[in-house]
Amino acid sequence: MALLTSQNIDETGLLPTMSAVSGGGDTFQNGGNAFILVKNDNEASTTITPTVVTATVETSQYGQLSKVSLPLVVTAGSIGIVGPFAPGAYNDTSGIMTVVLSVTSSVTIAVLIVENSDI
Repeated sequence: MALLTSQNIDETGLLPTMSAVSGGGDTFQNGGNAFILVKNDNEASTTITPTVVTATVETSQYGQLSKVSLPLVVTAGSIGIVGPFAPGAYNDTSGIMTVVLSVTSSVTIAVLIVENSDI
């Protein structure tokens, strides 16, 4: 499992640095404005699965609510993007989020951060 470094996107753009995907999953600091970019150069599809940490919450207005992980299949030769991720559902107690990919060979990943702006 690798801790990925997030890359900021701003109005000047970004040429993201891609990293090899780890077999046991990858982690990153999630502030609620992160997106995961995956490039699949494998001959098989890969599935991006964000790990939900807090799957249920109880509210006085709606009762018990459930959060499910929403996987995205990235076909061979394609690029996929998922996010952003609610910290309360996806982060562990240290603010770290985990994402697992089903196929890792010839698959690369980047964590992209979109900062809020006052435009």
